[in-house]
Amino acid sequence: RMVARIMGAAGSVVGLADTNGVEVDGRILARGDLAGPAGARLVLEDPTVEVAVLETARGGIWRQGLWFDRCTVAAVLNVGDDHVGTEGIPDRATLAEIKGLITRVATDVVVLNARDPLCVALRRGSPASRACFVSLDPAHPLAGIGRAAGDEAVTVVGEGPAARVVLRRDAGETVLATVGAIAATDGGRARHNIENALFAAAIAVGLGAAPAAIGRGLASYDLSYATSRGRLAISDALPFRVIVDYGHNAPAIAAMRDYVAASRVTGRRICMLNAPGNRVDAHYAALAAAAAGGFDYYVCTGPDERRGRAPGEVGRRIADGLLAAGIPAAQVAVVDDEAAAVPAALAAASPGDLVVLFCHDPERCWRLVHGG
Repeated sequence: RMVARIMGAAGSVVGLADTNGVEVDGRILARGDLAGPAGARLVLEDPTVEVAVLETARGGIWRQGLWFDRCTVAAVLNVGDDHVGTEGIPDRATLAEIKGLITRVATDVVVLNARDPLCVALRRGSPASRACFVSLDPAHPLAGIGRAAGDEAVTVVGEGPAARVVLRRDAGETVLATVGAIAATDGGRARHNIENALFAAAIAVGLGAAPAAIGRGLASYDLSYATSRGRLAISDALPFRVIVDYGHNAPAIAAMRDYVAASRVTGRRICMLNAPGNRVDAHYAALAAAAAGGFDYYVCTGPDERRGRAPGEVGRRIADGLLAAGIPAAQVAVVDDEAAAVPAALAAASPGDLVVLFCHDPERCWRLVHGG
């Protein structure tokens, strides 16, 4: 979504397909999880589209293969444990192979996470003209002199809102934005969105966007629901602040926990935890451990699509993980489904509190927050 905003600022008609739906030039054409061939087809068959930004889901690749034969830029941001053990994927190396298929059809640039060796290794199998490595650490070898000739890096130099997002190409360095000017970082407190912005900037560079357009696009991508569609979407419509977020694995929960810790909250911190039903049992314990200690009260639930789990099982497993992490039972509640868990979490809040809703269906959660 950041990339689409940047390329729109660069003057292109952008088609976007992701887990929220399909948009062309900012107009919503379809809603739902369309990070697969159906969404891509809607974008690629639209004659007005000049730049296609396609979220390319691991599940779709695994079941159906790739649905395009080439792309200008391919980006792989991480290879985590989230999907290991599901749908016959035995380990992270296999998951890297699946995700890496997009790098094998990239013509110009592959954008890769410098701190993930499995991502870095995908460079070897790609015919792309160059790689762009992304790192929050400006001293990382792949963000500096360790890059191969012709390759690039996007990193952040400095601390706080004045820190600079820079493109390193050959021996030169170009400033693309400052952290404080990237609305989605909330002044640098949302560190995971600094990293997201680095990746978006790197992809946009590969697509030919000028530094000024990158800066404008990142400045315009704010934390409203209309922009983020439930990736750290903030609402102040109630007497307490509410955040709706799609996070459903341990790294996402940890990133939001760190953001909440850096935010000014005068009251309690309340969260609703959620996760897909088709994950291995250890996934729920890891998710709970990532949240433990970051909040004062926890509502544990599961999605409508249980994917083989018994009713209420996902919420109970998350709750068990919290108890095992040392959270007192009085601070943990289990509500069977997300539609009921949202009002339960809101009802527990008072003025000055912060409520974080980790939602499988962010749009429904947003409506429930606003009385819909």
